[in-house]
Amino acid sequence: MLRIQKKLCIVLGIVAALSIIPQSASAATLAERKAQANQLADQIVSLDATLSVITEEYQAAYARTEQLSMQVEQARHQLALAEAELLVDQDRLNQRVADIYKSGRVNLIDVIVGAKTFDQFVSRIDFLSMIADMDAQNVRSVQQLKATIASTEASLVAARDEQRVQLQIQEQKAAQIEEKLKEERQLLARIKADIKKLAEEELARRRAAAAARARAAALAARGSTQVGAEFVFPVAFPYSWSANDWHAPRVGHLHQGTDIFATIGTPLYSVVNGVIEKTRPVESGLGGITVWVAGDDGNHYYYAHMNGIKPGIVPGVRVRAGDVVGFVGKTGNARTTPAHLHFEIHPGSREATAINPIPILLQFR
Repeated sequence: MLRIQKKLCIVLGIVAALSIIPQSASAATLAERKAQANQLADQIVSLDATLSVITEEYQAAYARTEQLSMQVEQARHQLALAEAELLVDQDRLNQRVADIYKSGRVNLIDVIVGAKTFDQFVSRIDFLSMIADMDAQNVRSVQQLKATIASTEASLVAARDEQRVQLQIQEQKAAQIEEKLKEERQLLARIKADIKKLAEEELARRRAAAAARARAAALAARGSTQVGAEFVFPVAFPYSWSANDWHAPRVGHLHQGTDIFATIGTPLYSVVNGVIEKTRPVESGLGGITVWVAGDDGNHYYYAHMNGIKPGIVPGVRVRAGDVVGFVGKTGNARTTPAHLHFEIHPGSREATAINPIPILLQFR
């Protein structure tokens, strides 16, 4: 009973742990884990009850086997005593005859034939008859005792063998139940691990969301454009970035973005959730191969000097933050510079004046 209560406490604890994880983590996954935990509780209780019954049967069978073993040994001892008693009775009979008719052994025929008178003959016959009756009674008693004990021994040995077989069966059942409980414990451990992982993921999600809100609030307080909470850095690591080239002098204009240097072919990520707004897959103009992403946060993000655009990235396709949209290159007017991404942010529309992307990128690098 205590084992069942303990297992129920464990499983109910799992269900409680699942309940405190918000549904935002994964409603379907949490519901599935809760159902598994409840089903596991029923299985463990049923198996534990069965194991308790089998254990009691095992103990009873073992005790009965020990009891039968002692009874068999007692019967064997009684048989040995009876056989010894029979030999004593036979020796006593011969000694009686010898004591009456001279010393040493006396032949019964000689005793009868040696009578000198009829009365003596009758007396001897009566005496010998009495002795014979006593001897026969002793012999019959011992023989009956031997037969009874032999029969008892045979039945007890058979019962003991039967109990041993039953004991083996009980041991096999107990082993099967223990193995099943072992499997259940392993499943229980996996479910607990899954729950822990879900809780950790939810905690990380909450912390990331809180950090993103804090960054967005800080940017808003400084009058900067607010970006999506899911914002990711646009260039895969490793990269090199000085973060000080906004509005740096360029031929005929000021630098309208920032350059992030990396080897040719380094993946470029969509910084937010949104839609591919425009692409230029063929090199032309100052920007060379370019991509525009219209973010769900209302901002428009410009990628220039790309080596190529990822297949499938065409206008109208939805992307999520972290999806690869293309690769670092040196197309357009970057042919004489190290490979890099020229990155711009335009709030509201592509035609809007670009804003300094560096403060935002610094928050998410």
